[in-house]
Amino acid sequence: MEKKKEIALDFAKILIQKNNVVPVSTTSSIDSSSIEYTIGNKSYTFFEIVSHYLDCINNIEDI
Repeated sequence: MEKKKEIALDFAKILIQKNNVVPVSTTSSIDSSSIEYTIGNKSYTFFEIVSHYLDCINNIEDI
């Protein structure tokens, strides 16, 4: 796996273990169960969290 993706994945794993992050079971549009993580009053999928960190890593490299 590409190093940047590994780092983003590690950051996401650390985030979802925080006390203020609440896992919530949901049903997606294709009727399968999934887990979203609620931070404050907003929910994110694990993919969205990883993508956010990957975008941040890429933006840092552009500086």
